[in-house]
Amino acid sequence: MSSIAEFAEVTLSCPIEVNSPYDTMAPAVAQIEAVVAQIFAATGERTRRRIEKLEQIRHESNVTLNEARAHKNQSNGASRQKLQ
Repeated sequence: MSSIAEFAEVTLSCPIEVNSPYDTMAPAVAQIEAVVAQIFAATGERTRRRIEKLEQIRHESNVTLNEARAHKNQSNGASRQKLQ
C-alpha cells in the first residue's frame, strides 16, 4: 500500500495480480465506478446537470477520443481530396 495511506481517513485496495505478464486494472476501475455511482445517487439532480454541462464542453472542445478521431478523419479526408 502507498506510504501516503497512513494519512488517509479511508483507503480502498484491491488485488491486481493475475497470471499474466500484465497486472489488471479491472478491480480498481470497478471500485471507482462504485464510488462514483454512490456519489451520484447521493447528490442526484445537481450532479446530473453538472455532468451534462461537462459533457457538452468536452464535445464542443473535441476532448474525447471519439470526437478527436472523428475530427482527425474529417481533416484527413479533406487533405486527401486536395491532393487528388
